Amino acid sequence: MEITNVAVDKLIPYEFNNKKHDLTQVNRIANSIKEFGFTQPLVID
Repeated sequence: MEITNVAVDKLIPYEFNNKKHDLTQVNRIANSIKEFGFTQPLVID
């Protein structure tokens, strides 16, 4: 596996992603990350 740092603004969302979150859920996720941090890295393929 190659590890590469990529700026967030360079990421392109997958148009067929069926896992979309409404604003309430996004806020819950953000609060969870603030409280617990990330437990695994973001993997992009």
